[in-house]
Amino acid sequence: MKPEEFVAKWRNVQFGEKQASQEMFLDICALVGHDTPVAFGNPEVFTFEKWVPGGFADAYYEEHFGWGFKGDDADLDAGLNQLLRYQVHLKTPPLLIVSSFRSVQ
Repeated sequence: MKPEEFVAKWRNVQFGEKQASQEMFLDICALVGHDTPVAFGNPEVFTFEKWVPGGFADAYYEEHFGWGFKGDDADLDAGLNQLLRYQVHLKTPPLLIVSSFRSVQ
């Protein structure tokens, strides 16, 4: 996927967080040339909806990142605080990422 294709697809998305966040993540994988969780082949290491006590990380890659997707009207700082509570159960990945369809922190 080329950057301009990614931007064109996601610029005015009308879907909600649950409806489209995994597809957006798959497009990010395509954009940067990385395997998707299924292609990677180990759901304990790289997966969607990694369960932790009290919730889940929307995307998780062990020793790399925990990612939380939020709706466009959501408070991304609150999403980051949520990931901070989960990080010990995620083996404290070096990156905690929170995003909406319009912003990444």
